[in-house]
Amino acid sequence: MQLICACCDWWSSTALQNGLIFLTLVVTICVSFGLHIKGRDENIKQNLDARLFSLQQLSFEKPFLEETKFTSNWIQLRQKYLSSKSPLTPIEIDKCLQYEVYCEMLFNFIEDSYNFYKDENKMLKYVAFKQWVRTHKSWWQTPLEEHSNHDTYNPKLCVIIENWLK
Repeated sequence: MQLICACCDWWSSTALQNGLIFLTLVVTICVSFGLHIKGRDENIKQNLDARLFSLQQLSFEKPFLEETKFTSNWIQLRQKYLSSKSPLTPIEIDKCLQYEVYCEMLFNFIEDSYNFYKDENKMLKYVAFKQWVRTHKSWWQTPLEEHSNHDTYNPKLCVIIENWLK
């Protein structure tokens, strides 16, 4: 009888130890995973902040990129660029291509912000995207490569942008 009780004591203490080890392992994995996710989100947010700063720096260095006089004439500039009948000056070509790249960077930034925040209101608390997008309405509707925006960006984001432009 004592042998059976000794076996039960050994079994229950071993099972208890194994259970505690398993529980500790599960908790450690959950905490590690949570810290990994939090760290990843912080890295993504830092990357977004750095890209926002880069866009702001570009617009500071090349003010025409955000100047309404320039952005509102995008369609005419684009037509001249694509047409061989009315060639652009080298300076106009540079500005046209710089603006194209700037807008691509801007809308890529907007899409990455959308992918991070997954919510329009949270995005708008981060950056005043509505006003920013409206400045570049002509480019959004007529990029150098036709239809490239709607072919490239998340369809849900395209709907949001179209609503901002109304």
